[in-house]
Amino acid sequence: MITYKKVKTSKPFAYTCDKCGKTYEIDGTFVDQMEAQEFLHINFTGGYGSIFGDMNHVEADICQSCLKPLIEDFARMSSKDYRDRIVPGDLDTIFGTE
Repeated sequence: MITYKKVKTSKPFAYTCDKCGKTYEIDGTFVDQMEAQEFLHINFTGGYGSIFGDMNHVEADICQSCLKPLIEDFARMSSKDYRDRIVPGDLDTIFGTE
């Protein structure tokens, strides 16, 4: 026998980029759903001697459009099977922004 009880739960409704301020609804339009899936969620606590401060909690939610220019000069990217390596600076080729 399985016994159930009612519980209140919550789930994210939307993500807002901390850099540009754009909001994407998780269950919204197709474009919003795709953008929400690509968000980078940063969540950590600085350790002893951290430049963020000892034991300071750091959080940020960044959309892919803001993330790309932040990391494109040094990011290492590869295809799903890791055979075709893409060197830093080639993100424009992938994103078609050349």
